[in-house]
Amino acid sequence: VYAAQGKVYLAEELYKRFLEVMQRTLGPNHESTLATDGNLGLLSKDLGRLDEAEDMFQRAMQGFEKILGPEDPTTLDAVTNFGNIYAARGLPMKAEEMYKRGKDGLEKARGWHHLSTLNAANNLRLTYTEQGRLGDVEQI
Repeated sequence: VYAAQGKVYLAEELYKRFLEVMQRTLGPNHESTLATDGNLGLLSKDLGRLDEAEDMFQRAMQGFEKILGPEDPTTLDAVTNFGNIYAARGLPMKAEEMYKRGKDGLEKARGWHHLSTLNAANNLRLTYTEQGRLGDVEQI
């Protein structure tokens, strides 16, 4: 709520406190802890703290892969988020790999019209567009 209101630093502080409590009570590999790590990663990315965000996204993605499996939609959402770090760092080929994995897996798991699938597809489209690969854009 605070992040949506533009109070990002307050939101960040609350996420950090919440994450500490969850790590202590549920453990670092609990699904809720990993989701909080991912949410804090999104906020860190938006604040331009790409190293922090990358660490958080990596923990979330690897944790979800371990407990839910590599094809679970929650894991694939984390994969798509991780692609955003590569895109922000100017690494379109790595971003493409993550977005493609996310889109393809989410399409199988949730269908083409699900918001997560559309988000991953849009990120992939933007990556192709930035590279001038308009033929690939049309195939999405």
